[in-house]
Amino acid sequence: MFAGCDSNPTNKLLNPTGSSVTVNTSSWSNPFLIYKSELLTSGDVTFFNSQEGQVLNFFDTSSPVPPALTNIRYSWDGSAVTHFNANGSLGNTDFIWTGFGFAVKNSNLRNPSLTKDITPGHYTHVSFNIKGSLSSNVAFRIEFQQTLGTTFDVYWQSNSGDSKITDSWQTYTFAIPGSQANQLQYYLILSFQNLGSTKSNGGTVYLDNIQLTQ
Repeated sequence: MFAGCDSNPTNKLLNPTGSSVTVNTSSWSNPFLIYKSELLTSGDVTFFNSQEGQVLNFFDTSSPVPPALTNIRYSWDGSAVTHFNANGSLGNTDFIWTGFGFAVKNSNLRNPSLTKDITPGHYTHVSFNIKGSLSSNVAFRIEFQQTLGTTFDVYWQSNSGDSKITDSWQTYTFAIPGSQANQLQYYLILSFQNLGSTKSNGGTVYLDNIQLTQ
């Protein structure tokens, strides 16, 4: 289930804007705002799996980061989901992981050919606020990934070292190879990961202030 207050909330993911900053190829904002109380770029939100047992709300008001009024709330009950292949056809069904991506362009294909070169921004880190609760053997992952040209896949994952999700807002940062991101398909990919061998009970996360920084 996808929820939002905007008449077309997935139409806010393409060029980084921010409330007081206009960004173009000669003047890249720092930070590059992806979500701050609302989606701040204009492309699609791409789901990589069917949405059984999931609720994604970009305008949740239950527990925002002060002084914000809204945040992202994403929950999964651990249900099995069907994965989408690159061509949009249906793939395997399992309970291993589920998630979505902030696409850089207006395309909801699993691996859109439309890409964006963000190397002029010289971004070196991803920063975000997160809270929530996860069931046993479930982690939450935020990935910065490029699968065309120079390939890389770096990510932050909860339950690893000091990367804990608690019922209080935490701020986390992880390093990214922004200087190589010349064919980016998604700004970020967010997912629940079932690390066990049996069905989990999933979890719920709240997110805000998601951004790339120099």
